[in-house]
This record gives sequence, C-alpha cells and structure tokens, in this order.
Amino acid sequence: MNEAVPAHAPAARPGRQLPAWASVLAVVAHPDDESFGLGAVIDRLAAGGAALHILCYTHGEESTLATAAAVLAGRQTGLPVLAWALPQAVAGQLKAETGHDFAGQPPCQLDLCVRVSRSRQRRAALMHASQVSPGAVLWRRLQLQGECEHLRWLVPPVAVPPG
Repeated sequence: MNEAVPAHAPAARPGRQLPAWASVLAVVAHPDDESFGLGAVIDRLAAGGAALHILCYTHGEESTLATAAAVLAGRQTGLPVLAWALPQAVAGQLKAETGHDFAGQPPCQLDLCVRVSRSRQRRAALMHASQVSPGAVLWRRLQLQGECEHLRWLVPPVAVPPG
C-alpha cells in the first residue's frame, strides 16, 4: 500500500511517483473536500512523515478559484501542484446511477494511482454529518474507486538532470 503506480502512459513520464515531501499544503475549495476527495491521500502523506497544512478557499459555495490560485502560486514559486481527479469511468458510472453530472478525467489526464487505505477517510467523512448520509454518493464513489486515488499534475515537478 505504500506505492504509487502509474495510472496510464509510459513509465518514462516524469513525476509518476507520489513525492516524499516533508511538508504539504493541501488547497481545497470546500470545507469537506479535505476528507471526501483528498482524505486517503492526505492520510498517506501524513503516514509518510509529511507535515500537513490545509487551506480552504470557501465556506462551501461553488468555486473554481482554489484550483486557479494553486496553479498560479505553483508556477510563480516553482513548486509542483497535484490535483485530485475522478476517473472518467467512475464519473460515468455515478452519473448513470444517480442522474447527476460528475466531472471525470480521461485516462490520459491521470498521472498517478495512489494505493490508499479508506478506513481513516471514511471516519473523517463522517465528521461532516451535515454533508454525508448513509445513502450519500460518496460511499458509492469510494466503492467504485476501491483502494486507488487518482491524481494529476497541474504544475509538474521540474525534472532534475542526472548529475
């Protein structure tokens, strides 16, 4: 469970491993995103020894500002930016089952499949009692994804030439 495996494409593509960062800033748009979307990945990074910090841009209203701000900050500082992503197949299955639209990414846009444990993520999600019920689509999404969270590079790491 400690490996990140390629989600697609050749292994030669840079940035195919979950970085062993000492410190991580997780930027989310909504107060439950750190649990619902990133929970298992955050748990995985913390288990690897990373100091975790979470920045939430809204009180729950719809916004795409978090993503744009993170990309801008990453580009200006030269820091890599990873984004949580829902595979297109999972999004399509959820839409078929619920009738709601879900934004999914095609396989060519998925850079990492991070092997995760869902138990702590499930407990964290339950802390958002007003947002999640026993029949919430979150539980079905986690079931469809299994023990894999997908990430994509919004600002890829700079490749360091062999020295």
